[in-house]
Formats: sequence, C-alpha cells, structure tokens
Amino acid sequence: MALEHPQNDPPLQPAPSSEKEPSSNSQDKAWYTENVTTIPPEARQLLEQYSKIPPDQVIPHVLNLRDKAFALHTYACIGQLRFLTPSLPSHPTYPTVLALLRAGATYLDAGCCFAQELRYLVHAGIPSAQLHGFDLEPAFYDHGYELFRDRATLAATFAPGDVLAAPGSPGSGGLDAFVGAMDVVFASSFLHVWDWAEMVAAATRLVGFARPRRGSRVLGRQLGGVRAGSHAMPTKGGSNFRHNVESMRRFWEQVGRETGSEWEVEAGLYDGEELKGNTAHTWSEPGMKMIWWSAVRL
Repeated sequence: MALEHPQNDPPLQPAPSSEKEPSSNSQDKAWYTENVTTIPPEARQLLEQYSKIPPDQVIPHVLNLRDKAFALHTYACIGQLRFLTPSLPSHPTYPTVLALLRAGATYLDAGCCFAQELRYLVHAGIPSAQLHGFDLEPAFYDHGYELFRDRATLAATFAPGDVLAAPGSPGSGGLDAFVGAMDVVFASSFLHVWDWAEMVAAATRLVGFARPRRGSRVLGRQLGGVRAGSHAMPTKGGSNFRHNVESMRRFWEQVGRETGSEWEVEAGLYDGEELKGNTAHTWSEPGMKMIWWSAVRL
C-alpha cells in the first residue's frame, strides 16, 4: 500500500535557527544534540545537490525537521541527527547490493524513518520505483518528503505497519504488499530494539518479504557487543539482545528453522561512529560494539 502524495512541495521557507528544547526527561536530553553547527559532508552534499536546498538554509532546515520528528519519538538516531548519515554505503556488502539494484533488484528498507537510505540510492542512480520502505510511524514519511524536497518526484513506495503484527491483521497495515517481492531487505538499527524471541519474530517477517529463491538477502547493522546477551532497555520496560558474531549465526539458524529456509551468514563487530555519543549512558558497557550482518538465502 503506497502513500499518495500528488501535490508539489511548497516553496522552501527559512526554518527557525534556534533548536527546540527537548523534554525534561534526562534520557531524552541525552539523546538530543544541541548547538549543531555542522552536519556530515555527505548529508550536506545530498541536501544541496539532490534536494536543491541553498547552502545557508541546510542546517536550520535539518534542525527544524529533526525537532518535529523528535517530538513524536525520542529516538537517539533522530535527536543525535544520525538519520542524516546512510549506513548502507558503509556495509561490507554494499558493492554487491548496488550491483543488484543497478540490475533491477527490488529493495525494502525496514524501519526506514525519514528514508534517507532510499534518497542516497536514488542520488546514486537507482530508479526510485525499485525502492520501498516501511515504518511504524507514517508521519516520518511526510517528514522525509519535507526534508528532501522530493514529494513530486520520488516514486518509492511507503507503507505503515507493525512488523510484529500477524500478516493480514489490522496492525500489519500495508506490509502484506511486500511479501515475497523483495530481492534485498535492509534493517539498520532495527532488530536491536527487541530481545531474542521478538527479534526472531521480526526477522521471520523480514524473511517473508524476501523472494523465496536462492540469492535473496536480508542484511543490516545494529547495536551489538563482545559478549552476547540481554540488556535492560533505557527508556522502557523489558530488555533487548545484543549480538556478537557467534550469536548472530545461531540467531539466523533459528530463523531458518522457523521459516524452512537456509542462509549463509556473515557478520562482524566494529566501533561505529554511532557509539561515540552513547558510551557514558547507564545502559552502556565496555564491550559494546556495532555489528553488521548479511544473510543470503541458499
């Protein structure tokens, strides 16, 4: 189910130069970067070249959209402006994925937020009609259109829905349209919000979106650690599971058993830029890392 946006973008208006004060919650403030004067050069290049935003309006425009989204959900990736930096180009399998997309493969971004990954792919020459995304919060799609100024030109398909909802249920929203239709499914900072059991359920659904044939792939990156295990969530009850390489392989073995499929799995730990602003938090630990992974269907 696509979200229709036939109308053109309104003329760009100067955004407020001052940043909105985050909520008084200490965790919210920890996940909100203040006094922003620069953004990553690749993000500025995209906004200037793809979105045609004047250089002097880029940062106030970005901060205005950041604050709108942060008012909806106090995610670190939004408050710390990490949504500006695509993670797919730094994934070790990116050259293979890019070649597949240039050959016409379909691509789904799970938990796409502003869908910045899709815009980087379009700027790299991939036809936007091959690209798709979903998120639990459909307001993010409108924020993405507003951020990237491409409401009238982007042909990507977006659908709202809960990946943990049963297929065909009201909570599943438009996700059923993706079942068995994707060559590449990308999940960046997505699966790590759950503990093992729910993570398996979410990955099982992602597998269902991939074409049931050899060579289809599900890949991503997320918070991990040297020692695999469950950790208390900082902003809500429950816990999440942080993988290392060995547990990621075991995880995909279980996903394979539950979906009747086999997967060739690669993974690796790394010290990502994403960790720099979070090492002082109570939920941090000395062995905390990022982990990239790729599962290719056999």
